[in-house]
Amino acid sequence: MVTPTARGFRFALALVVATLLSTAGHSPAQSPEPPKLAGTWTWSWKDRIGETHRHTLEVEGVGTKLAARELFDDLPAVKVSNLALDGTSIRFTVVRDTRKADYNGKVADADHINGTVTILTGEQSQEFGWKAERRKDVPK
Repeated sequence: MVTPTARGFRFALALVVATLLSTAGHSPAQSPEPPKLAGTWTWSWKDRIGETHRHTLEVEGVGTKLAARELFDDLPAVKVSNLALDGTSIRFTVVRDTRKADYNGKVADADHINGTVTILTGEQSQEFGWKAERRKDVPK
């Protein structure tokens, strides 16, 4: 016969074991490491007349302390502003002459970013899909 004390002890032991098993490998105090964005990212798009344009984003830094510059076709590089990484969400702005491009995206994996870009030229605004890929021939 099992005594009430023994039954209570077994229940408490079972509860402790279940709790340990359910939290194994989890560390609630650790937040996920931000994606590593340092490197060279590229993307392209076709304009209304079918001409392909190429972008290159060169990112430096670690974690959320980042800086970048953007190259468009054969034009000189411009500094990226408002570059921010929040979890896997990234955003930045590129201003080139009278054209402003606001990029918003998600880091899909170590080598891909997907999102949208809103381009403001004068008072006209257009939104397009945006997919960047990390260039492999440049060290990360």
